Amino acid sequence: MTFEMLEFKRQRCNNQTVAPRHTQTGGKKMTQGITVAEVAKPKQTTRLRKVLCEVDGYIARISRSTLITYGSPICPACNQAMKEVK
Repeated sequence: MTFEMLEFKRQRCNNQTVAPRHTQTGGKKMTQGITVAEVAKPKQTTRLRKVLCEVDGYIARISRSTLITYGSPICPACNQAMKEVK
């Protein structure tokens, strides 16, 4: 293993870097660490809408398109229409 690979493993164990990045400076290769914040994906939002039965508190999740197409679901416990929680 090269020195860069060992250094990368050491830093990865400390959660300091994700991957080595090589840059050219003055003819020499230098390895810089890419921090987790630079590589991390943005948090994905939920695609499901939360619906709640106001009578007995039954909670379900349903997609927005299904909610628009078919309307609000019926509570399996009390047979009342559920309302979307915002």
